Amino acid sequence: LIGLMVPRNEEMVVSMLAILKSGAAYVPIDPDYPQERIHHIIKDSGIKLLITEESLVERVGFDGEVIIPGQLEEVLSDYSAANVSATTGPQDLAYVIYTSGSTGW
Repeated sequence: LIGLMVPRNEEMVVSMLAILKSGAAYVPIDPDYPQERIHHIIKDSGIKLLITEESLVERVGFDGEVIIPGQLEEVLSDYSAANVSATTGPQDLAYVIYTSGSTGW
């Protein structure tokens, strides 16, 4: 699972598609959530990687690896530019969403 805490914009869509293409699933985290809720989602989901904005890094206090979409050029320079083959199918997880819990499920 990869945490995705970015504003709703084109970088969010590109990040979602990249996560799915890699064979992972994403955990969307609204940057406007209270800090306690964000910490709960990160801890409960067990994410090891978080894609977020630079301005949110300190607020989150995440101990794992952080990728900032605006700095992807630096990260990607270490990897091949070749297209990755699809490794997922209909039986694979795409995302995990945390709701308000009002339904009890």
